[in-house]
Amino acid sequence: MSNGANTDQFDKEITDGAVDEVAAPAEHYYTAKPTGEKKIENTFRFTIGPLVCFFKTASGMFSLDHVDIGSAVLIKYAHVEPNWHILDLGCGYGPVGIFLKKKEPSLKVTFSDINERATEYAMKNVMRNKLDHKDIKIKTGEGFSQVEGMEFDAIYLNPPHSAGKKLCLSLIEQAKDYLKVGGSLQIVARKSKGGLPLANFMEEHFGNIKVLKKKSGFWVWESFRE
Repeated sequence: MSNGANTDQFDKEITDGAVDEVAAPAEHYYTAKPTGEKKIENTFRFTIGPLVCFFKTASGMFSLDHVDIGSAVLIKYAHVEPNWHILDLGCGYGPVGIFLKKKEPSLKVTFSDINERATEYAMKNVMRNKLDHKDIKIKTGEGFSQVEGMEFDAIYLNPPHSAGKKLCLSLIEQAKDYLKVGGSLQIVARKSKGGLPLANFMEEHFGNIKVLKKKSGFWVWESFRE
């Protein structure tokens, strides 16, 4: 499916209304080795403000024909600073890390996802968007298993709600150990669909929390490692 719109598609999605992106596909995207064939392969363009990115996706991944609204909200309102080393946790086919790298080219970006098909396409999309490979690492594994010993200035997470609250809380809890002192965890979630308990746990676990943005039911929260 091709989309050549020049407008900010993030705002268009908000205006037109979003599908319920909490619902899980037939084969869950939080799967290490998708068994289904690549029956669907999409290529599309997506814009957020002045940034334009191009993506290729396939069945067995989350949000095949557009950047989901939660990720778009996170991208647009994320706290990011020059020369940071960031982790796009649960990266899927890579929209958050790719957009942020385009927004701030000095970033070092590590992408990580349990789904090996997702990380395959994240690499394809890094190449498709002509990003500097020397500053990019792509890891395949559950949670933080493939980034042991690494510390980040920021971790960005669109929690996999349909994989369960327990998993989402575990990712938030573990994130603190992979942040530099002063580093931040930033998550996006629908406050009314499971986001509030995650935010409450962030505040309890980190001892602080701030709201970066509220947009169409999605909230972006940030907590710092003190």
